[in-house]
Amino acid sequence: MSASDPLQAARAIELSLRELKAVESPEERVGTLSLIEEAARRAGQMGVAREVILRGIEDAIEVYKLDNNEKAINMAPRTVWPSFYYTRRLAYLAGQVLGTEAANVIAAIQDPELHLVACIELAAALLNKEPARSSGISVNRMKR
Repeated sequence: MSASDPLQAARAIELSLRELKAVESPEERVGTLSLIEEAARRAGQMGVAREVILRGIEDAIEVYKLDNNEKAINMAPRTVWPSFYYTRRLAYLAGQVLGTEAANVIAAIQDPELHLVACIELAAALLNKEPARSSGISVNRMKR
């Protein structure tokens, strides 16, 4: 696919979104959504990028519920939980695409620490700074 062919890019994005609907797990969807958002933005499809960010943040919140589940909490440090990684990434992307409107989007994040991380990334995006570096993702769920 040529990066300069908007019609091909639109088809690829549409196909990716259609295929992603069959993925039930928010853990499996959220990373792909952030990649689709980037493709949509590069293709100039800002409406699609906006929708994908909103879906991605919803999925990141669902992943947080899995990470923080009392019956099988993620024992890894919170800073490397998948939910923290994707929330940071999506909050940054939201700032790039939505500008200050992104503050309304991340307001849905109820955990204070996770919300703070999202606010920091949003501020970085609004100030045209680089996003925070990630030390990776770690999942170590222990059943209680």
